[in-house]
Amino acid sequence: MFDKGREFYIPHKAVIRGNAETTKMRIAYDASARANDTAPSLNECLDAGPLLQNQLWKVLVRGRFYAVAIAGDIPKAFLQVRIREEDRDALRFHWISTEHPEQVRTLRFTRALFGLGSSPFLLGGVIQHHLSICRPDYPETVQEIERGLYVDDLLSGGQRVEKAREIKDTAREIFGKASFQLHKWNSNAREVEVTGAVYDESGVTCAREQLGVKPGECGLLGLRWNKDADTIAVTFPQDVVAPTKRGVLGQVAKVYDPLGLAAPLTLIRKLIYRDACQQKKAWDAELSKELVKRWEKLEMSLPKEVEVPRALVLVR
Repeated sequence: MFDKGREFYIPHKAVIRGNAETTKMRIAYDASARANDTAPSLNECLDAGPLLQNQLWKVLVRGRFYAVAIAGDIPKAFLQVRIREEDRDALRFHWISTEHPEQVRTLRFTRALFGLGSSPFLLGGVIQHHLSICRPDYPETVQEIERGLYVDDLLSGGQRVEKAREIKDTAREIFGKASFQLHKWNSNAREVEVTGAVYDESGVTCAREQLGVKPGECGLLGLRWNKDADTIAVTFPQDVVAPTKRGVLGQVAKVYDPLGLAAPLTLIRKLIYRDACQQKKAWDAELSKELVKRWEKLEMSLPKEVEVPRALVLVR
């Protein structure tokens, strides 16, 4: 039996991606939805717990000190975390039966749900506990995983191919003991990657979703990674927007640069937005002639991307 008032029905909808090669439709569950303006959402009722994940920029910086980088991720990681029986009534949802469309069934999630506020903490706690169990047998690799893991993405490597391959194989063995599968390996050394691997778009990880990595792209925690040239890049949006405060802020927000690689260029955009705020313009009002001139000059001079070598070392 469950305590009255602890049940919650999570709304969901289909997300269609016509350009996807395999998974053209996925289901999105909204734990932040409210029944009405005064009712709290499920996420507002949950304790999200402390942040257990590493800082993104630290993981990226560490990854640049490896001549041979390896990156893998855990598909469907949340689905490996079981929810206690007494808490599952808070994860109810309605489902239309395929055999009998006139019937609406009530189901419950038994595993951690993507989009649930507490799911990252639950996953992080499970992984930390599992690594503590494996530490006596794999002390060096466990320490490397703890430093190179961001949610469900792992960034590691070595100064030589042999070391990178050793870390990869041992990390797969460690996670395999908890039924976590590390896959979709990428590396600037082709011999470290698994040849003939098929990309499964249905296995987009939490980290890739958070960082906006599109299905099929090769990225290094959100940064575009050219594995052949071993470079990482910060890309700039090429669309033209109206010279308004809303347009400027939108372009500023579209640039993903956690390491500040393109800071001299992004700073100019931010300064223009600051000056627009000081003029107290409305969101959709055109900026002053002086700001419009500065903005248009900057947009014409911006490159498509800023590309730099990934590795800060030369040994391989």
